[in-house]
Amino acid sequence: MKTLKHILLRIFPRPHRPVRWTAGIPLVVFAVLFALICYSIIPTFVVTAGRPHLWNNVKWIDVSFLAKWNVSKPVFELVKELEFARPWAFALLLSLPWFWWMQAAGHAGLPAKRAAFAGFCRLCICGLLILVLAEPRAVRTSDVVSVVYTVDVSDSVNELRNEALEFVARTAAGKPGTDQAGLVVFGRSAAVEYPPRESFPFEKYVNSRVGQDATNLEQSLALSAAMLPEENLGRIVLASDGAETIGQLKDILDDLQARDIEVDVYEMGYSYTKEVLLERLDLPRFVRLGETYEAAVVLSSMVKGKGTLVLSEGANTIARQEVEFEAGKTRFSLPIKVDQPGYYEYSARIEVAPEDDSRSENNEVRNDLYLEGPGRILVVRDPEDQPKEWEAIVRAVKQGERQVDVINALEFPYDPRALLPYDAVIFANVAADSMLGTQIEALHDAIKNLGVGFMMVGGPNSFGPGGWQGSAIDKALPISMEITNKKILPKGALAIILHTCEFPQGNSWAKRITKKAIQVLNSEDLVGAMAQTMNGDEWIFELTPASKYAELVPLINNASIGDMGTFGTTMQLGFDALVKCDAASRHMIIISDGDASPPTPELLGKFIENQISVSTVAVFPHSGDTAILEEIAGVTGGRFYYPSDPNQLPSIFIKEAKTLRRSQLQLRDFVPSRVNTDPMLKDITESPQLHGYVLTSPKEDPRATILLAAPPSESEIAAGDTEADPILAVWRYGLGVTAAFTSDLNDRWGKDWVTWNQYQQLLTQIVTRISRTRREEYLRVYTYVNGNEGVIVVEDFHPTETLLDIEVKVTGPNSFDQKQPVRQIAPRRYQTSMPLKGEGRYQVMIGATDGSRKETAYAGLIVSYSPEYLRFSGNPIVLKDIWTKTGGKALSSDMDESEIQEILFGDRKPKRNSRPIFDWYLMLFACLLPLDVALRRVQLDLGWVKRLFRGGKRESTATMGALLQRAGEVRSSMQKEREASATRAEQSAGRPMATRQQPPRPPAAVTGQKPETKPQSPNTPSSPPPADGGTTSRLLAIKRKREQEGEGKSE
Repeated sequence: MKTLKHILLRIFPRPHRPVRWTAGIPLVVFAVLFALICYSIIPTFVVTAGRPHLWNNVKWIDVSFLAKWNVSKPVFELVKELEFARPWAFALLLSLPWFWWMQAAGHAGLPAKRAAFAGFCRLCICGLLILVLAEPRAVRTSDVVSVVYTVDVSDSVNELRNEALEFVARTAAGKPGTDQAGLVVFGRSAAVEYPPRESFPFEKYVNSRVGQDATNLEQSLALSAAMLPEENLGRIVLASDGAETIGQLKDILDDLQARDIEVDVYEMGYSYTKEVLLERLDLPRFVRLGETYEAAVVLSSMVKGKGTLVLSEGANTIARQEVEFEAGKTRFSLPIKVDQPGYYEYSARIEVAPEDDSRSENNEVRNDLYLEGPGRILVVRDPEDQPKEWEAIVRAVKQGERQVDVINALEFPYDPRALLPYDAVIFANVAADSMLGTQIEALHDAIKNLGVGFMMVGGPNSFGPGGWQGSAIDKALPISMEITNKKILPKGALAIILHTCEFPQGNSWAKRITKKAIQVLNSEDLVGAMAQTMNGDEWIFELTPASKYAELVPLINNASIGDMGTFGTTMQLGFDALVKCDAASRHMIIISDGDASPPTPELLGKFIENQISVSTVAVFPHSGDTAILEEIAGVTGGRFYYPSDPNQLPSIFIKEAKTLRRSQLQLRDFVPSRVNTDPMLKDITESPQLHGYVLTSPKEDPRATILLAAPPSESEIAAGDTEADPILAVWRYGLGVTAAFTSDLNDRWGKDWVTWNQYQQLLTQIVTRISRTRREEYLRVYTYVNGNEGVIVVEDFHPTETLLDIEVKVTGPNSFDQKQPVRQIAPRRYQTSMPLKGEGRYQVMIGATDGSRKETAYAGLIVSYSPEYLRFSGNPIVLKDIWTKTGGKALSSDMDESEIQEILFGDRKPKRNSRPIFDWYLMLFACLLPLDVALRRVQLDLGWVKRLFRGGKRESTATMGALLQRAGEVRSSMQKEREASATRAEQSAGRPMATRQQPPRPPAAVTGQKPETKPQSPNTPSSPPPADGGTTSRLLAIKRKREQEGEGKSE
């Protein structure tokens, strides 16, 4: 018992002052508050970050500028229920009585009242730390049902897609008003069409762009699950054929089971009994000119049948043969003959009766053949240009004994291997909008990977003014189209209005062309986009420098483009911004289906008055009515477009964006100065004058060499700009060499050059410099496609047989880029295979070495149609596995509507979910900690508060002399008291006692009226100072008490 008592006394030491019942009030108040908070009787407030547009809803003050700065508006939330992840932390509450005792018993050295406040603060801090350790979580309970429909839009269910979307629209329309519905579409990848929300704005067409050449059930279910709000009851409705071609479905099913998400399945079932398809077209590996060879076609059929087999080379039919075939695979041979070197693309097609074939998409296959010959030069012209743009170039190259082919940009090949017959390609004033993206990428890949040379010649449609900035060709050239030097170009401003486009993937097209238009602009040009969103007609982003493209892309991608009722609102928004900006050139583009109300004549008059042109693009207008769009463009001086194919939209927007780039044309007379030496300029004397060029900048890369430059004009020198502009530049890009001549080579700017006696020599040396270098090759590459797999065979014909270390790199559509080694399967023969990524053209690059010998070779693969067309039935087993494992149901169009609604929205079991909020308790702890320190360490004189509230009375301010006098009086009084105490001690002890010397004390602060000092008799103890005597009086009283206690002990 003694030991226990001793331990308790060590933990709870004896009090320094009496502990009354009032000392327990802080502990009781704390315990009550703590219990009320833990049991959520007192609710907890937390602040969460909302969305920037919520600032627009504030009525009493205009803070909309915060929304423009993309600042999230805080949202205050009341937490009505708490739960704790680690309740064992509440055991630490047993330590709180010790904290209370140490304060209440006076061990902290504070007065009683102050100790009570400090103790309560210390208890609150400890309680907050205990709450943080217990990990409080805000609990929400909801019976709202969120349903995400995920619809298969891959090629295998192409004919059933509309039926599935109608099912989605019908069932979503019947949901309760408070429930939510969303839509995800998927093929090779998945994309969110509509996030879950109470209103379901179903459209006839799917706007999201996903690859349709594969089925990825795993990614679709993962994205759908991620879109379900955690606080609501969630379920997924999967509409698919179950024919998974990529992904691992098992992994996501386990996750859905763990999250208790049910997946209902709507089967998009089909089963074909008759199907004819062509698997591949095999061409001879090696051919000679003038000899006849055979092309082999592999046909597969589910039943016996007959048809017509057609073989074509390009657009020309070279063989047509009636064939009969059995069920299974059949091989047919057709003759081909090659008369001259070059690149040839062949296609084979089977024609059968429609009733004998379920799908026609897999009835054609393609392959190519390349026969090497003397390298030629390809000159590409703009479709709208006159022959004078390129005739002088062709004539000079031919005089250099090179073969030249001339084509317009529309005829440019789509496959990089189609450029193998050419040593170099020359663009003569070609605009970027005259070519498709696949053609531009084909040229880029031919330069970088195949070593084909390239030169761009200047003109009004070339370089930056031609819309090439930001393209793949911009990367390949030795100059930059971004004006980075001191030259200041007139700024342009472009406003784009996007009206919902009611055709397949319409809104996706609108977003793509908006991004494409921004890429064409100069970095200082301004661009903005408007549309009707959930908040009405508004800016997607206001006029912003095009250099902030990376920041604008997410805003464009996340925009929800709706069907606006009138052009007037957005045109007024755009007009106000264009008028206020400092741009020299201002332009607006509208893309719409034309069903919005026209703007007022007054608004159109403002556009005319301020010289702001408006171009309009009619995309699938209702009933073909384009009158409103034609009138807007005609009145304001813009252009009207009516494309028949959405693929034309990017080129239209590029052409419109180019109207702001005309300021890069520099029209003046000058003689180019030589900057560096190069084989291009060998034996070239001083050149004649040029009369204009396209402004560009040197590329910030030491490999890029400027050979000729335009010296600064007198006005530029006067303005302090002494930097010369590039005229002729060259560098190596990948395996190829590219050059840029920013003036032209015809009679527009180069009329003196065309008649110059060294014109032909210069052009011949330029072509020689950039042309591909041909080497003797011993590797032969043969490729073919087997289903969705590419097979690559390499044979070595080197005179000396060695073991080669071979690596293959394959690039292609859908960002396909893969490397892998090629293993030897026989002497001098190597082979590998790899899965491909859908329909398209693939480039194959072979690198081989044996240590001393290095060699490269090129080939190609063509996947003629989507692998989805190789499937002839769905997979109901997979679908059943999905809904049984997740606890869902099987749905069908034959079910009663009320039954479907009961399955999807009938389960109303409330869902509890929680999220951690301990960070708010940590913040409150950080606020209380300084208060705790202040209560214990900071001494405040509250007398000034009393004086502050004394009405009508003002006290005079004591002078320094008065303060010193008061300090002297206090010392004199204390000295007399000590002497009297010493006298009493001597008398009682019968012997003298030395007077204790006190060190000098600082003067006390005077905080109120000067108190009256009364002498005291030696036998009378000192009386306590008045209650309002201030800090000095209290300190003196404490000192007197201690001195008296010391004297008592000495007696």
